[in-house]
Amino acid sequence: QDLAAVATQAVCLEADYYKGYFEWLKIEVRAQAWEAAQALADKIWACQETGWIGMNTDNFYYHVGLIAWQGQNNLPKAAQYMEEALEENAYFTDPLQALLKITVALKDYKAALRWHKMALELAPYDIFLLMELGKIAELAGEPDQARLYYRDVLAINSDYFPALDAMARLG
Repeated sequence: QDLAAVATQAVCLEADYYKGYFEWLKIEVRAQAWEAAQALADKIWACQETGWIGMNTDNFYYHVGLIAWQGQNNLPKAAQYMEEALEENAYFTDPLQALLKITVALKDYKAALRWHKMALELAPYDIFLLMELGKIAELAGEPDQARLYYRDVLAINSDYFPALDAMARLG
């Protein structure tokens, strides 16, 4: 092994050292200090590659996804990291909420519908989520599916104007 690899391994072996990097990374993300956050993510990746890291990666993937999304405006890369976070923990709603926005921004309406349906499983009576599903179905060229979502909204609240308006618009 070269000296750099041995040094990285030694740093990662230090008890909870990488956790400090991760807490620092979260602070930099909240401060929108994207370059500093990316540098810390790179250090954590180096620890992970040595095999000397034992952290739950869902939250790490989520934060790296935020860096890609908001810091680098790399929506495909952000979506990939958010999906990896969900693969690690299907009940972690932060990456799911991010994917809802990212896939719509990418105009990947099929993926957006998939993520919205997953969110709907977690919150089946969420009127705002049902309305989003209706809007995405419209954007995807599926007005019949959109009507079904708007009807679901009206079954929960028969006076909800945005759903009434959407139904009138769709005919």
